[in-house]
Amino acid sequence: MRCACWGVLLLALAGGSSWAAPEIRIEKPFGGWLPAGDGPVEVEVIATVREAESAWLLVNEDPPRRIEIVEGKIRARHLLSIGTNRIEVRVEGEGGAVAQDQVVIQVSGQSDELRIAIGWDDPSVDLDLEIGTPAGKWVTYALPRSVGVLLADRVAGGGGEVYLCRSPPPGSYRIRVRARSAEGVVSCRVRVSVSEGRFDPPIPGGTFLVGGLHPVVDVGKVFLR
Repeated sequence: MRCACWGVLLLALAGGSSWAAPEIRIEKPFGGWLPAGDGPVEVEVIATVREAESAWLLVNEDPPRRIEIVEGKIRARHLLSIGTNRIEVRVEGEGGAVAQDQVVIQVSGQSDELRIAIGWDDPSVDLDLEIGTPAGKWVTYALPRSVGVLLADRVAGGGGEVYLCRSPPPGSYRIRVRARSAEGVVSCRVRVSVSEGRFDPPIPGGTFLVGGLHPVVDVGKVFLR
């Protein structure tokens, strides 16, 4: 299943002069259906970009990820959830002109999962998502597969990271964000989603300032039944 292809949403004109409108086409993955298998489904998103100055990856309700454009391409990896996954790449060109392309992937399987995602915009910053599990172990950039899977951006620059655990064990999950490279303070968006009936409210999330005097920020805890 696939939406707009090479479509331009806005062509900006100013003072009688015009500029080339941005274009975007997702080459990979293709839309359609995927089995969940035994673990999280990880996909690589590859898109061709023209006349664009910035690019963003949006997957369902996860915080938007700013993706670097290299030689007319963007590449990023992301973890998909059970159910419908809308993968959108949005680009912006000169004068604020915008274009987008989207594919839809359906992942089959039971929907009992814990998903935690972060996103930020500052290209001078590298942030790490860290998850403390009920067993007392931490899932980090260095240990991404102890309980659940952490998909890290692995590079400096604006981006995002996602933690996904299928059939998560009951107990308390602690969420924190660490600034690995930052000269100042950056705004980090955090979103937590968990299967209905598995959690005790409240669910932490929102926007947090990380870096400077606060290189590590405790976002909060999720308690699962």
